[in-house]
Formats: sequence, structure tokens, C-alpha cells
Amino acid sequence: MPMDEQALVREVLYRAAALRAVREKRATRILAMLSGAACLVFVVALSLLLSHASPAEQTSLAAPYNAGLSSDAAWGGYALIGVVAFALGVVFTLFCVKRRDRK
Repeated sequence: MPMDEQALVREVLYRAAALRAVREKRATRILAMLSGAACLVFVVALSLLLSHASPAEQTSLAAPYNAGLSSDAAWGGYALIGVVAFALGVVFTLFCVKRRDRK
């Protein structure tokens, strides 16, 4: 039994919408993975830069168990990295929301 023209058009539109949804989901997954990797690289690079910031803090690195948050003034670096990571997450979330609203 052949399909009438309207049913054929409906089926084509349905399949096109399904393919479009799959493409959008794939693009969102790729963007999420790349952004997560970029955030991780940024936070690691920032922590490496801050760990070699001043010679006074390098003396505390000699003791292997002296890396706690309460040791000397090292907590400032941890706090800064946390605030920067949070701000980066907020900016990225807003970027994704705006991008999704445009579509």
C-alpha cells in the first residue's frame, strides 16, 4: 500500500528532526568535553604558576607533609584557584545558555 504525499512529507520531516537532534547532542557532548579539558588545563596551569610564585613558599615544599590548607600562607593560592575555577564555570555556563538560546 503506497503512502500518500502528506504522510511521506511527515515521515521525511520526522527523520530530519531526529537527525538534527542527534547532531546537536553530539555537538553538545564534544563542547562539554573540550570545555572540561580546557578548564582542567587552565586550573592546573594556574596552580603550577602559583606554586612557584615566591621563594618564601618554596621552603615549605621541602617538608613532604606540609601541603595542607593551614600551612603558612599556602591557603591563598588554593582559594584563588577555587574562585577562578568557579568563575570560569559560571562564564562557561552563561556562554552555553546564550548559545543554546540563539538556536
